[in-house]
Amino acid sequence: MIKIQILSATVEERGGTVQRGERKGETYHIRNQEGYVHNGHAFPERFKISLGDRAPFPVGMHYVDPACIEIGEYGDLRIGRTVLLLNEEQAVAYLREQLPESILAKVTGSAKPARAA
Repeated sequence: MIKIQILSATVEERGGTVQRGERKGETYHIRNQEGYVHNGHAFPERFKISLGDRAPFPVGMHYVDPACIEIGEYGDLRIGRTVLLLNEEQAVAYLREQLPESILAKVTGSAKPARAA
């Protein structure tokens, strides 16, 4: 899973009125939060997360929710416009559901817990 670090719950907001094009005269309001993606480079890279009307993500480590992975119009793989993040507990629960027991055992040193009947 792709690891995202949030260092601040601060939200950058800006808005105004569209000045040209088909949407001229419409108002807009943009809310972004800063995050850092750990993508295998020497240092994490800063990026903006578009929040829309959602609350800011809390400070800490998060993981990209696979639900925001989509296939583009030309068959390319991409992350959707709305980035969804899982906290550590949610990421672990997702992996427990998705990984085969053999891989889960290698990663965690134990297999999936048996489900009650």
